[in-house]
Amino acid sequence: MVFAVGTTSPEVAIDANSEQQKKLYVSGGTIVAVGGLESGSSLTQSCYSTNSWSKNTWYALTVGSEAFAFKTPSSGGNTMVVSGASQPTLKSGVTVSGGTEIFDGVGYIGAAVTGGSSVSLSSYSGGNGPGGGGGGPGGGKRF
Repeated sequence: MVFAVGTTSPEVAIDANSEQQKKLYVSGGTIVAVGGLESGSSLTQSCYSTNSWSKNTWYALTVGSEAFAFKTPSSGGNTMVVSGASQPTLKSGVTVSGGTEIFDGVGYIGAAVTGGSSVSLSSYSGGNGPGGGGGGPGGGKRF
């Protein structure tokens, strides 16, 4: 499970520094990248995106029978990219109860998730622009 939150452009949630000829490879796992992925990423696992997400809102990403609930930040990039072993579904404005708290309280696994609205996801095949600078401290959380 990778949960990454980027700042605003030109930074992205998962930045491989393509300007230094680096490349991001996505080949498995469950990913939530609030702020998008590095431009020119190699995606051998299907990824999906939404160009609109609400700030400070609880979302639920379901992949197969597994659900991951997470709260979006109060600021950040525009695109949200999600991926999993099978095509995920995403809901916004959910209510979360129980489960195991992870990622400093902005994520839950094994929680009961109710309500919310379905989010339309589009097939995602690239990146969100030139990628950012050095990706130093404060550019997002890495777990």
